Amino acid sequence: MSSRRFGGFAGLGFVSTVLLANIILGSTGLPRAGASRSEVLAYFADHGTAIGVATALATLAWMTLPMYAAGVVAAVRDHERNFGDSWSLVALAGAVMQNAIFASVAGIQAVLGLTTISDDVAWGLWQMHNALFTLNCVSLVIVLVGVSIGGRRAGLLRGWQHKLGLTSAAAFAGAAVLTPVTIDGHPIGLLGFAGFALWLVWIASVSVALLREPARRDIAPIAAVEATV
Repeated sequence: MSSRRFGGFAGLGFVSTVLLANIILGSTGLPRAGASRSEVLAYFADHGTAIGVATALATLAWMTLPMYAAGVVAAVRDHERNFGDSWSLVALAGAVMQNAIFASVAGIQAVLGLTTISDDVAWGLWQMHNALFTLNCVSLVIVLVGVSIGGRRAGLLRGWQHKLGLTSAAAFAGAAVLTPVTIDGHPIGLLGFAGFALWLVWIASVSVALLREPARRDIAPIAAVEATV
């Protein structure tokens, strides 16, 4: 199987895994930023099993995301070499960055739900969790921008996928910049949730594009079209 097609399957696997983990945590009432100290401590004291399952699923997500990004590199790198671009490599770096940051987020959840620590330490870790969760949006912006621009120029993505990716990136960028406000649960934090929803739809659509055979593309590479004008 080519890296391109493998990346397509990995992207769909990533979306499925992330959705399942969020459904598990959401259905058990994972506290949101701004939750009271008593709510946070009570949740992690009572939901160790859910945290353990979500942590296991997170490891699968970390394996699939770089493979998805590598599939994008395989699909567009030849075109990028011809036109002096490196957007796909930027996206790959963003995927690695995302894994590193979100490992800290999931690690904190695991410590809170699966170990015995003092209430004061747990509360401090929860605040760190909220900050990292929002700041992690920066790495997603890098992935979205890299794939959206590189994929569109190489003819991998359609116009709506390009626009969807940049819209999600804008939402994530806004959420990350506003971290000092959203860390305590300000409603503007929903901007990050909107970006997340768009991000999953976007990854799924790009994954399907990776699974298509190159010969079946019906979009000419943008840079090539511009060069002939």
